[in-house]
Amino acid sequence: TVPKGIYKSTDYGVTWVLLVNNSTVFGNPSGSITDLAVDPNNSSVLYVAAYSSGCGPGVGTAPCGLIKSTDAGKTWQPVFGDDCGNVVVDPRNGNVYAGCYRAGTATVNPSGEVAKSTDGGKTFTKITTGLTRLGVEVHLDPESPNVLYGSQSRIVGVDTSSGALQPA
Repeated sequence: TVPKGIYKSTDYGVTWVLLVNNSTVFGNPSGSITDLAVDPNNSSVLYVAAYSSGCGPGVGTAPCGLIKSTDAGKTWQPVFGDDCGNVVVDPRNGNVYAGCYRAGTATVNPSGEVAKSTDGGKTFTKITTGLTRLGVEVHLDPESPNVLYGSQSRIVGVDTSSGALQPA
């Protein structure tokens, strides 16, 4: 069987080599890598969006959410702890955005959230305003630097630098 993990090709996809398997990234093979982004200004910096039933508070110690490598995939560090479905890096300024899922508690319903970093992935803040459904996926507008699209099932919102997603 083909192992789950991150693969790399140096010949435009003709051949592939396993760069890192899930056990290396997650500490166990139960996780799923849902997206990978390469920093367009530094190809040694990789971000993995991931989720795992074996991670999170009270479940285990395996990382999930956003995991970052600064050495082209040799080593990995968790940088945001909630499960994430996709990640994008803005080529204009290095800001990082990830569409994530915020788990519920006894008093808080689960919902979607956007993880946002304006310092190259060192720290992240959560954007939850206007996100009412489970999970979110984010996309940058390549022509408008202040527009971030976030989709949740049938709801689409636009962040025009206010920090909140609003119905489009």
